[in-house]
Amino acid sequence: MPSPMSADRSSWPSRTHEAVTRMRRRHAARRGLTPADIAADPEYWIAGPGRVLAEATPCGHPGGYRLTDSCPACDADEETHR
Repeated sequence: MPSPMSADRSSWPSRTHEAVTRMRRRHAARRGLTPADIAADPEYWIAGPGRVLAEATPCGHPGGYRLTDSCPACDADEETHR
């Protein structure tokens, strides 16, 4: 039986990155999504399995916009923070 110390560790960085990414997504979903969460990981929140939650989350500005919508106030906030 091979020793655990001789295991191939070449995949460890990507596994660690994937685990951290999953943890951040779960944390964001629990505390409530923000426009910053969407901007940080649009592939997951807009084009992936997180879209359902993002579509159900209001952006917080008047007008009834959701995090998947193009809210003029969110866009303006983003421009001022660049």
